[in-house]
Amino acid sequence: MVVAFIVVGPHRLPQTAVQIARVVKSLRRYAAAVTADLRGELDELTKEYEEVKGELKQLRASVNETTAAVTTEAERVISEGRQALPRQTIVETTSEPPPTNAPPGDTAPAP
Repeated sequence: MVVAFIVVGPHRLPQTAVQIARVVKSLRRYAAAVTADLRGELDELTKEYEEVKGELKQLRASVNETTAAVTTEAERVISEGRQALPRQTIVETTSEPPPTNAPPGDTAPAP
């Protein structure tokens, strides 16, 4: 305060103090407005985040449900196949005669 008194002078000190008070008040209003805007944006982003989080949770549940259903169905089909396998006789038929004891790489037909 003493420095301001010396720099500004005794006649201009009250006027300068009023101007400084106005600037400080203006800066406080500006800071409050910016803070309110940032809070609003943060609230909006938080809502969007929660919505996406909920959608991902639903998607995860759906994928897990579908995976479980597919796994159950695959296990059922495998089980049925295993049960049916011993009762069936597998006959392999080919149109080619069984291979001879030809050396490897020799694909020419035997005479």
